[in-house]
Amino acid sequence: MPPTGLEHLDIMEILLDALKAHVKSAATGRVTLPDTGFRLPLSLSDDTVLSPDIAFIGSETLRQLPPPGTPGYKRYLAVAPDLAVEVASPGQHHPEMADKARFYPQAGVRLIWVIWPASRQVDAWRANADHPKILGVADMLIGLDVVPGFTLPVGRLFA
Repeated sequence: MPPTGLEHLDIMEILLDALKAHVKSAATGRVTLPDTGFRLPLSLSDDTVLSPDIAFIGSETLRQLPPPGTPGYKRYLAVAPDLAVEVASPGQHHPEMADKARFYPQAGVRLIWVIWPASRQVDAWRANADHPKILGVADMLIGLDVVPGFTLPVGRLFA
């Protein structure tokens, strides 16, 4: 994808700051930045590496990763994140993003949020769901059992 603009950055900063603050205070895992590559489980393909805009790796999943200082620590993460967040760029459309959102659960991702700046909505996908729950500015983004206790008004993403 080509580089993004300030709107994309603003949304990512708001969500990243809120997620990191929550995860740090609750000590429930780790939040990753956009350049973090996840080598998804081999049942899909040995070459499947995705880099969500933001991801959350829960404590259970973190235990599967190699410790710091080992060679494996420097490579793509060989786990699926528990939460993957994609902020749609102006050139991206619902069908392609829905296909991507449906792909993530095949790799083990439990919750996917696709954020649509133009319509000020979030598609919240659960693993094994055929369709997302569509959230508007009056709704709450909720971490459910994936990021326990996390909530954020959707409207804050677009403030």
